[in-house]
Amino acid sequence: MRNHSKAFRHFMIMMITGILILTGSLFCSGTANAKEGDCGNTSDGKFWYEVITDPKGKTPGKVSISAEVSGGHFGNKIVYPNTIIGKNKKKYTVVEIDGMSVDENDYSNVEEKITEITIPKNCETISDYAFEDMNIKKVTFESGSKLKKIGEEAFSTKKTISTITIPKSVVSIGAGAFNAGVLKVNFEKGSKFKDISKMKKGSYWWVNEWWTVDEIYNYRIISEPNGNNPGKAELIMYDPKSTKKIASYTIPNVITNPANKKYSVYSIGEDCFACDESISNITIPKNCVIIGENAFMSCELKKVIFEKGSCLKEIDEAAFYSCVNLKEIVIPKLVERIGVAAFAYSGLRKITFESGSKLKFISGLAFDECDLGNVYLPNNNITFDTADLEMGSAFGTGNKTIYTANKATYQRMIKELQNEENYGNVDYKAVYTGSYKITYMIPKTVGSKTYNKVEQTNLRYNTQVTLNPSYDKNVYKGYSLKFTGTLTDSDGEQYTVTYKYGQKVDPSGQGDVVLYASAVPNTYQIRYNANGGIGSMNIQDGVVYNQYIELRQNNFMKSDSVFKCWNTKPDGTGTSYKEGQKVTKLTAESSITLYAIWEKRSIKIRFSAGEGQGTMQEATVKQGETLKLPKCTFTCPGKKFYRWQWIYTNPDDSHSFIVGTYEDEAEFSDTQNIYATASGYYEFLAVWSDASGYNLTLVPNGGTGTEKKIVLSADNLDDSKTAYEIFSTDFQKEGSSLIGFQFDKDETIYPVKTIQSWRLSKLYSYLRELYGANTEVRINAVWEQKTYSIVFDETDGEGYMEAVVFKCGETAKLPKCTYEKDGYQFIGWAEESDKNVVVYEDEAEILHNTEDGIALYAVWSPVTYRIVYNANGGYGSMKGETVTYGESIKLAASAYRRPGYTFHGWSTDKTGGKVYKDQATVKNLLPYEGTVTLYARWTENDVTITFNPNGGTVGRTSKVVGYVDTCGTLPTPVRDGYEFKGWFTSKSGKIQYTSSTVVDLEGSLTLYARWQAKKITVTLNAAGGKVNGNKSKFSIDTGTGITGLPGAKKENYTFDGWWTDYTGGSKVTAGTTFAKDTQIYAHWKSKSTGKVNVRLTIRKYAGAEGCIIYYSKYSDFSNAKSVKIQSSKTSLSTMISGLENGTKYYFRARQYKVKNGKKKYGKFGSTISKKIP
Repeated sequence: MRNHSKAFRHFMIMMITGILILTGSLFCSGTANAKEGDCGNTSDGKFWYEVITDPKGKTPGKVSISAEVSGGHFGNKIVYPNTIIGKNKKKYTVVEIDGMSVDENDYSNVEEKITEITIPKNCETISDYAFEDMNIKKVTFESGSKLKKIGEEAFSTKKTISTITIPKSVVSIGAGAFNAGVLKVNFEKGSKFKDISKMKKGSYWWVNEWWTVDEIYNYRIISEPNGNNPGKAELIMYDPKSTKKIASYTIPNVITNPANKKYSVYSIGEDCFACDESISNITIPKNCVIIGENAFMSCELKKVIFEKGSCLKEIDEAAFYSCVNLKEIVIPKLVERIGVAAFAYSGLRKITFESGSKLKFISGLAFDECDLGNVYLPNNNITFDTADLEMGSAFGTGNKTIYTANKATYQRMIKELQNEENYGNVDYKAVYTGSYKITYMIPKTVGSKTYNKVEQTNLRYNTQVTLNPSYDKNVYKGYSLKFTGTLTDSDGEQYTVTYKYGQKVDPSGQGDVVLYASAVPNTYQIRYNANGGIGSMNIQDGVVYNQYIELRQNNFMKSDSVFKCWNTKPDGTGTSYKEGQKVTKLTAESSITLYAIWEKRSIKIRFSAGEGQGTMQEATVKQGETLKLPKCTFTCPGKKFYRWQWIYTNPDDSHSFIVGTYEDEAEFSDTQNIYATASGYYEFLAVWSDASGYNLTLVPNGGTGTEKKIVLSADNLDDSKTAYEIFSTDFQKEGSSLIGFQFDKDETIYPVKTIQSWRLSKLYSYLRELYGANTEVRINAVWEQKTYSIVFDETDGEGYMEAVVFKCGETAKLPKCTYEKDGYQFIGWAEESDKNVVVYEDEAEILHNTEDGIALYAVWSPVTYRIVYNANGGYGSMKGETVTYGESIKLAASAYRRPGYTFHGWSTDKTGGKVYKDQATVKNLLPYEGTVTLYARWTENDVTITFNPNGGTVGRTSKVVGYVDTCGTLPTPVRDGYEFKGWFTSKSGKIQYTSSTVVDLEGSLTLYARWQAKKITVTLNAAGGKVNGNKSKFSIDTGTGITGLPGAKKENYTFDGWWTDYTGGSKVTAGTTFAKDTQIYAHWKSKSTGKVNVRLTIRKYAGAEGCIIYYSKYSDFSNAKSVKIQSSKTSLSTMISGLENGTKYYFRARQYKVKNGKKKYGKFGSTISKKIP
């Protein structure tokens, strides 16, 4: 069994492949003021004695003794004497018992044979650890015992002592004096006992250790400072009683001692399961609050499970150190502290903290060298301690990214990453996932060194943020904000960023961000607009807001205007700028448009009297504008002013023409300005008319009514009147309508209303141009024959027919009816008075004398059709039936049959269309006279084919085909080492099915794969050696065991057989089978020796002077060798050489002190095994 008391000393054997943790105990005397004096073995060799000297150097004749058990002097019982005879033949009184001593080279654990001891009455002290870890079952104190003190863990034994009675003289009992050893402690009547031991600091202190009733656990009872026992225990050691592998193991919540008292498992103590190789998966009980130092160190654990509702609060130093098979763990939510190197050098790849985790502290190297990937810390203020181990980071090295939503926690990690002293010892990444804020430092004015502070708060991790803080836009008119800041990446490295205002960025992952704003002058475009002119000008691009720029010269043109200036508004009401003017800060926007401002050209109009006389002032008109011409003031005797003529004469006076004519005081506008005279003005000439007029005669022209005669002259013109009265007549013509008038010299027909609306001056001008002066004018009435219209109504039919127009009094033929109505035929037209009575047949003649319109309505008659039934691939006979459109009919029951198919209805198409159920009620199957065929519709009965791979594998295990369909594509199975030969109806063969085989059975079908074994080649790879003989390849059938394998040779190596992999794999022996071509490899064991570096670490303990490490190839330590380490230092190391590569060695150690030149050895610690690579 393994000893886990506080007296243990730990040291490490550092080897090529890892670390071995060994423990060893030390015997130390507890005698106060004892000094070295006479010492040696008693004459019978049974005891070693040391004479006790008082502080004055005198020897009062007292000794401390220990039993020399290596000499075979005792059976299973030691009776310690009251007196002994020393080397000087002097008699000494035995006042102290210091347990047992073992020879240096005694590997037999002879001390474990002792089961009974008797303490002499003269003994006053039993020293610390005197009988620790022994198999003592019975302790007897001689009558009249003078015993005063029982040292620490003096009876911390392996076996349970049922009862022990403490002499009444005892006044002091050390801590853990009866750990795990005594079921019941009695005190002799009249006992003077005062103090069991001094209490330890803290809420609890440790007292007696015990074994559970099943002897699987060694435990301590936990007592409170006030002495109360809350029924809690710490597990100290696990002894499975077997080396058999255990897949899963659950530590109990409650343990029971031999007296049937139950204790809640409060903690799993130091080294309790350390180096255990038997358990793969372990469940920690929910009652457990603490996992102690090294509790599971170097175990073979693959999985650690915490019971639901776990009370665990602390995972102590190196608790899961070097658990290389442990890949994942979930930390219970109540855990507050993770100790030094708790998971260092383990195989952890993932760690998860339960929701609501209370974690507060992670100590140095807790996860060192763990490639954890992504670690999401709970949202707590977690501190990290590196004081315990020099240069020790909580997360240390290894591939891991640590995520935390707590700012303080994140800042601690970043500080650690940025500490140059940690270089090489810290290489994880840190990411902050909590809410954060961006603080913008915005200068109060452009270029100012004082700032306004603006914050964006409650920003989320991994979410883009738009950088758009509020600021005084007027202060920064024409400028944009640029932000610069120093950010920190996940490695703790700082870098500078520059952002634009409004940019979307994600600066999360590093806590709060501070960005300093600076003003950047905007650039803008100047666009030039012709504003009614023609031409083009390039944009002035990239104009910097606060810099001067010269405006461009105008390149636009406008025929009626001249350029005046540039203006920011097209109507000229904005800011004006000259061509070439130097300007700055034209706009704070992205562009500005400058409009060309034009000034109209103007021209004078000169008026000429022509035949008349008098003068008139000139008028001025601007190009493109409208001018009302002045009233003519010229006179002409015997004539009247008629109109103005705009006259243009070529510059060389070679030709003149009339540009236009204008009535008196008419509006005039000119948009071209091209008809000015050579002197630069327009010439308007007065035109005069005779005072005499025109004799107008209006005749009915084939109609009836009174001719109308009217005289129209310049003297009776009243331009305020129209020609309405002139052209208002009593003309009529039967069957016709008056539509207009036609002048005898003009073919144009002027509608009545149009000519009635003419002004008299317009009519006069028309007559003057058409007839000249003093002319007789004949005006004829124009007639048009009357018509009537017929519209056609479909009466619930479908289609479109245009209305027709016929002349009144003439016989016409109705158009052919184009309307249609499903299930009906057209039989004629009815009138509105009775829409069901045919008045006109299709294309009948019609005569009508009035303009009144006519509406005709289609009249319809239903059709009949015949239904016949078709077997559509089936057989049998059925009668047909005749049906009238609009009539509902129940279909006849199907009398057809078809093997391999199921009838499921009728349809008008053999393969598609709507399906009617058997004996369904139907209506209107055919919309016209004829025959409709109803086809029987059949559903092919499916056959399910199941594919049995018969020892192989197949991707598709079944398919469905139709009755009498071919199999179609069949899957191809695979089987290592075999060739597929096809699908058959039984495992042994029978009928083969291929893709073209017709499936002519109903129900289901199972097909079996048939295989033929392949010949495969097994190639021997000597892995640097040489195969014995000449045969390096074997040809065998798949599934047939290999035989006749040769050996191999390699210098300085021993052949270890053939294996499936170059390193590792499975060993190949006679009878091993293969499924494909394979290469097997020779494995070798080196004959050379390796070296192991042994490093000893001893915790501070008075009196410890050295230790011996024992090592052997055998678990019982037969043929063991040893290495001694002697030093006063606490760190000891040595080199062990001559170890065989590939061999498993067993290591254990024990420590010693020296008294009077005699080494006093402690007990062996736990045994550790390790295979030398």
